[in-house]
Amino acid sequence: MAHLPPPAHRAAANVEQLLQKEYTRNWTLNTLAAQFEVTAAELTDAFRQHTGVDIPRYITRLRVARAAEMLRPGVRIAEVAFALGYNSSHTFVDAFEKEMGVLPSEYRNRSDTSAESAA
Repeated sequence: MAHLPPPAHRAAANVEQLLQKEYTRNWTLNTLAAQFEVTAAELTDAFRQHTGVDIPRYITRLRVARAAEMLRPGVRIAEVAFALGYNSSHTFVDAFEKEMGVLPSEYRNRSDTSAESAA
């Protein structure tokens, strides 16, 4: 593991907090690095050490977790995708399936079924 300067570690923690609040924005690594005054390489390494995943994967996980809460009957998949910052519903569906192992529509149907059986 590379030794990183303290500013990189602080930047990683600050980026994590920022992403948790603003995960719908389409961030670039260079924008985040410049905002926290570290190099892109330092931020990449520090963020991975801090969270265990890279920045794009972290954003995807935040978005998919929120999508799982939003997928309710009557809410279109495209609405969820665009609300979460995806530029297309296809990109969202691919990301959701990769993270959750099922399509968003299948997840919604399973959630509906489990909610009905709990009632």
